[in-house]
Amino acid sequence: MKRSSIQKPLEAALTNKQNRPAAKPSGTAKARIGAALCLPLLLLPAAVDPAYAAVPTAQEQRLPAAGETITLQQSAPYYAAPPIAGDRASLGVSYYEQPGAKLTVTGRRGELLQVVTPLGQTAYVPLGYAGGAAALAEDSAPVLLRLKPDAELRLFPGGQQTWPASLAPSGAVSAVCLGDGYGLSLPAEPGYADGAVVRPALLWVDGAGVASAQPIASGVLAAGSEVPADLARSLTETALQPGMPQQRVLELLGEPYSRLPLPHVRHLSGPPESAERGTLWRYENESEQLTVSFDEAGTLLGWDRILPKSDAAQAQIRSAQPPYAFKYDFRNLPLARSISPEPLWRSQSPLDVQSLAAASDGVLLVHGSQGGPATGGALAASTLTALDRTSGERLWQRSTGGGLPAVVPGADGRSVLALSEADPQSDAPATLRSLRLSDGAVRWSREAPGGASARVFAAGTSALLGTQPGPAGRGTLTAIAERSGEVRWTKTFADPYTVLNAGSGDPYVLIRQGSWIQALDPVSSRPVWSLKTDEHAQPPGGDARSEASDPNALEAQAPNATALNETALSETALDKTALNQEASDPEALDPQGAGGDLFARPDGTRWVTFGGERVRLNTANGDIVGRYPLRSSERADPLADGNVLIRRAVDTADYDSGSLFESVLYDTRAQREIWSVPGRASRPLLVEDRLYVLLNGVPAALSAEDGQLLWKTQTADYALTGLQDFVQAGSFIPLGPHLLLPYGPDLLAFDAADGRLRARIDGFFAVREDGGPTPPEGLLNADGGAIYAGSANGSFTAWDAEQIKALLAP
Repeated sequence: MKRSSIQKPLEAALTNKQNRPAAKPSGTAKARIGAALCLPLLLLPAAVDPAYAAVPTAQEQRLPAAGETITLQQSAPYYAAPPIAGDRASLGVSYYEQPGAKLTVTGRRGELLQVVTPLGQTAYVPLGYAGGAAALAEDSAPVLLRLKPDAELRLFPGGQQTWPASLAPSGAVSAVCLGDGYGLSLPAEPGYADGAVVRPALLWVDGAGVASAQPIASGVLAAGSEVPADLARSLTETALQPGMPQQRVLELLGEPYSRLPLPHVRHLSGPPESAERGTLWRYENESEQLTVSFDEAGTLLGWDRILPKSDAAQAQIRSAQPPYAFKYDFRNLPLARSISPEPLWRSQSPLDVQSLAAASDGVLLVHGSQGGPATGGALAASTLTALDRTSGERLWQRSTGGGLPAVVPGADGRSVLALSEADPQSDAPATLRSLRLSDGAVRWSREAPGGASARVFAAGTSALLGTQPGPAGRGTLTAIAERSGEVRWTKTFADPYTVLNAGSGDPYVLIRQGSWIQALDPVSSRPVWSLKTDEHAQPPGGDARSEASDPNALEAQAPNATALNETALSETALDKTALNQEASDPEALDPQGAGGDLFARPDGTRWVTFGGERVRLNTANGDIVGRYPLRSSERADPLADGNVLIRRAVDTADYDSGSLFESVLYDTRAQREIWSVPGRASRPLLVEDRLYVLLNGVPAALSAEDGQLLWKTQTADYALTGLQDFVQAGSFIPLGPHLLLPYGPDLLAFDAADGRLRARIDGFFAVREDGGPTPPEGLLNADGGAIYAGSANGSFTAWDAEQIKALLAP
């Protein structure tokens, strides 16, 4: 196995991550959960005589020879280099190995064994952990130690190298003991080196060196704990190990701020509904936040330490550090206190990802899906669930197989069109169904030609089922009466075409083919209006194969045509999302995604690509009410007033290759630039004369009149807020004097007047265990009275908007 210094960057560890041994319960160490404290009387002077209970010294125990393999009996520290007696800086630990790990001995340096770790790294382990004194230590309830001035700290009980008590002037926390001696956690100085976190050292002091030992009855991180933050952090670093029982974590850390269900974290051998969920505990104090994950059996999976960037070195730290169960999340924004609004209702599903698919006056239709680590990445199951909008009561649920169905609201407001993919396991074909929202009854169904590549749209009172031309034959577009399921007409296409309809509010069927856009009556297929552009002007990346097709030549056919082969059949209308959403653009990772606000009322216009432009089309009469030219160096977001906010690379013709950017407000009627500002402004929300944006990833407000910066949210001391520092973020939602924003893994609330970060809303869970993107749409929506939040942990929640405003009040 290749050896590498543990001080070097972690590429070697990351390369060998798959070889990491499975977590073993900490019971392999002689754990004594809730055990009594070590021997000296608490808060009284410690015993005069040191007593390590007749443990073998380094000289007495048999030392393993080079080439021998040893098995750790206790969690043991890995040092990158042998610590130097009296030198605090040399005491930094790379990480702690789990009990049961097998190490290959390659030599000895004083009181340490040189070993090769299971990850192939070279490290140093104190002799006492190789079957000697430290291996006999027992867990204890946490205590806060005050040391005598002459106390001596050692690498293991009975060790010869010593460090002075002055290294712990504020005391130290201990949760492990041997006889009357204590293992104490000493914070690392410095805390970071060579792109890695330096862990606290676990040192040992005998009872004679302890002035007092004060019990920490409520845990080091519980609300009201008086344990200094650096000491509490040191204990979590040294004491928490994968496989530890939940009760032991509770004893050490105390009662958490909140407990939430986790996504399924293991590969499922049966259906998702047969598997229980793990739990996420959250702890908060002024300087940091900590989340702790447990599996369904209540054993520790890992933790995630959340810190503001307060040190320049933190900007270079990788989140995942050995042993990879523990992560460090250094945030650009200051930490926000959590608030916990009481849900109006919460629905819990066995499927992890929950997002809003459609809404009517009385019913919410929720997509549920299961994938990620529980299924090896494949989508194993999906459902449509109808919830009562007022109570959250489940009205009905329908399994939709192994793929997410496409859902379009019905024109009557009482039904939806759902196109499910073919299910290879049951041989069920792709099928379009009209479902009644009140009870889920199937009003009619129709097999979809073209299988997985079929698409569904709506116009007027017609459902539209489309396929593309391909080797098997012509493409088709079939209009079906929404109420009865009767086929009204079918058109065939020799060349690829695009349906421009979105949602269910369009009066006509909108088809783009080549240089033409044509509107058809949804009942009769009669042409209503048409537009033609320069047939040679294609958008960047356009398909020249579809040039010069006369839409008047599209003929109605019998309802029995087949086939498809174009990748994108529809062009989504966007009211609050990006006009260009290339997957390579980090800012296109919008949890609300295509579809925007599902409660927004359509205004009868649609942004579409037409020739070399993006045009705002009046769908009723074909008038173009706004336009701007498409350029490969730009991305743009539409605004509520019809203008667009453009992000432009100024140092290259290719947006994705750019390193210097500006943002431009563009008047789409007058076709001119109004103002420009340096940097990337994305996720715009226009409210009166203010434009709320993410400016290089940081919430900000600009004057809509001249682009002047009105405010920008304060960032952490050493935050990287430059052009390459992106976060996954959603869209702003106004809430009285506040703004809500899905930002990274959290739902944050900002003061709309000055940009102050007011709070984090607990109960919002949008982080998938496999690190994949959050639901593409429907993650967060508001209807004025309620906030509806999807999740990646099976919950769908409704909060009272007024209660959130009250909790945010000064």
